[in-house]
Amino acid sequence: MVLVFGAIRFRWLLAAAYWLNPLAIIFSAYHGNTDSTIPFFLLLSVWLLSKGNLIGGAAAAGFGLWIKLPGILAFPVLLLLVPGWRRRLLFLSIAGAIAFLSYLPALILDAGAVGSSVFGYHGAQIHTTGYVSAWGPKVLLFSFIAPPEKWPVSFHAPILFFINHSWQLAVLLGLLLVWLRRRQASVPEACATIGMLYVVIYGFSDNWAFQYFAWSIPFWFFLRPWFWAIATALATGYIYSLYWLLCGNPWLLGKWDFISNPYWPGYVLFFRNFTVLLFFVSACFFLVASLYKRSYEG
Repeated sequence: MVLVFGAIRFRWLLAAAYWLNPLAIIFSAYHGNTDSTIPFFLLLSVWLLSKGNLIGGAAAAGFGLWIKLPGILAFPVLLLLVPGWRRRLLFLSIAGAIAFLSYLPALILDAGAVGSSVFGYHGAQIHTTGYVSAWGPKVLLFSFIAPPEKWPVSFHAPILFFINHSWQLAVLLGLLLVWLRRRQASVPEACATIGMLYVVIYGFSDNWAFQYFAWSIPFWFFLRPWFWAIATALATGYIYSLYWLLCGNPWLLGKWDFISNPYWPGYVLFFRNFTVLLFFVSACFFLVASLYKRSYEG
């Protein structure tokens, strides 16, 4: 991570801030989830591409897909670091071939299951047995504005359509952001674009799980200090307070019991609500700022 920061001032401090980030510790050490490997391979790919190592950068990107697929969302940004369409095609070919090798045995055994469970997976709308939502625009609509039963009947169909298709909207807006920032192709700017891209995905999609934050945490530190400081504080407050509740103790020991906690206390809902709000507002800000800068540059 320090290598990718390059000549950025306080790069060692920023790298340490990631390694000591409570979210990084929870997802990697406590959760034991493989989502933390996604930014590792993306950062490795960015660093290798910055050194002119096309094959190494493509291989790193492909290896990242061996673990989980969300890293593919950052591929349009990685291509900005590759000059020329032929070299970009070569990058995609190498990364795709390496990624395909890991899925080949499973495809031979049951191609249908791999297609639906892996390539067809786009997250889930998580809620408790008491229908407390874990994330998404529906938190903003139903917690900040009004409960579902208070909305006019005429609004029900559009809201349901938006919620059920939020992940497609999030991906489209993410691609729009990359296109708007396509001229900002230095290594720090590319890393910032990756961070913004995932913020847009989080901000507009209801299809979400707690460990999805792990995809982008290192890239938060390429954004403005106000964002990574507030995002770290609120997201840590949300994840830690919820896990404390689910585990029954502040050390997160014992069984992580999501099913037996259908209703969440006010302090958890507070952190949830304002974390969702932050990512939605930040996503809108990044999109509008990128559009304004693109228009200003002509």
